[in-house]
Amino acid sequence: MEITMNAVTGAIAPSLLQRMSLTSAQVAVDLPPQQYLDGLAIPMNAMSFLFTDGGSGKSTGSRKAGIEAAATGRFHFLGERVHDRPLRVVLVYGEETQENIIHSIQSIPGCKRHFLEAQEAGRLAVVSVQDFLLDMQSPERVFGENGMPTTFGKELFGSIADFKPDLFVLDTLTSLADTEYLDGISARNTVSFLNSFCSRTRCAGMGFGHLTKGIGAKLTEKVSPAELIASARGSAMLVNSARHFGVMVPAPKGVFENFNLDDPADQLWIGTFKTNLTGCDLAFKIFPAIRDASEKTISAVTEGGGGTIAARLDESDAVVMEELKLELPIIIRAAAELRSPFVQKSSSTYGVEELSCGALAGIIPTATKAQITRALNILETEGKIVPCTATRAGAGAVWDVPSGDFARQAEYEAGGEKLKFRPGAPDREAMAAKIDDIRTEEERIRR
Repeated sequence: MEITMNAVTGAIAPSLLQRMSLTSAQVAVDLPPQQYLDGLAIPMNAMSFLFTDGGSGKSTGSRKAGIEAAATGRFHFLGERVHDRPLRVVLVYGEETQENIIHSIQSIPGCKRHFLEAQEAGRLAVVSVQDFLLDMQSPERVFGENGMPTTFGKELFGSIADFKPDLFVLDTLTSLADTEYLDGISARNTVSFLNSFCSRTRCAGMGFGHLTKGIGAKLTEKVSPAELIASARGSAMLVNSARHFGVMVPAPKGVFENFNLDDPADQLWIGTFKTNLTGCDLAFKIFPAIRDASEKTISAVTEGGGGTIAARLDESDAVVMEELKLELPIIIRAAAELRSPFVQKSSSTYGVEELSCGALAGIIPTATKAQITRALNILETEGKIVPCTATRAGAGAVWDVPSGDFARQAEYEAGGEKLKFRPGAPDREAMAAKIDDIRTEEERIRR
């Protein structure tokens, strides 16, 4: 252990490592759980990065939420939380002029009244950096090419710190910087600075960014959290350095199909968060959100009762999955006994997923294609259905139950018999009759 002697007093001074280390007294004190500004997804005393498509409502949504919070204490963005006092809020916009911002404030229901109330109380600062740069003798952005704050940026963040905000918003990161954050160094420098700033000043920060162009069209109903996070435009260091990073996009077709919007003008979005903070229920999960047309914002993923739409959908999904696990073996057996077994490949015209919304709609339980695929995977793992080699060239594997004829092809072939295979989808009426027969047989066996 390194020990140094104070030359004046003769006392032993702690080493650098000792001065830097956590103490027993610090660890012994129980810290309060991580708090969230909206009660759900935007952490307090930490920096959040949220990347979305352009025109998604992020600027309008954060503006509405921030201004209302400064006037009333209610912060409603993704989740909703009513604080015990109005918040102090700083909104910094790099892409919009003052005129753009004023038009937006005047068009959002109730926002103008909240702005005037919060501004008069000294709890709100709304800034257009674009307009301010026009009056600067030597214009420079908030962050330089290396991602570190410029002289102007240091002065701005010093003023933000003096304002003692509960929340500040940067919209967007690239519009406030002389870098596109395509290299790891600039991304790491900006993220590290903002993480440290939020920690030191004990405020929540929200920094917005854009997604890779056209990524929304490439996503499918099987989109994963990792795939969503990877769609953020910029260096991977943006994600790696961030403590809390989210992505939101319009929901691809097939995702959350069982969720009905109250207003046809609203849009269903999906999102996920990568985080190393505790208490975020949306972390590393695909969750739904609503872009509310009347409020002009991505409104929330919460319901009035405090639960999440994701939780409600989880419950609904569980019911659907239980029905599928009961019904699919019967349906698969029926198709196989009619010698028109379902092709195993999910994208096949004659797969269970495609036929569920086509020739056999109404016979196969109402479910999304993704739910059917998951149910098939579970049933195969449990040994309740099996993939079998098809007897028709080009068909690939087909589904059957373990006791079915296609599952026992080897027995037939050993005896010189070859199973017949009817091309195309099973006949709808024949399927309905066969399913009834199988159910009657199973009921008789149970008795």
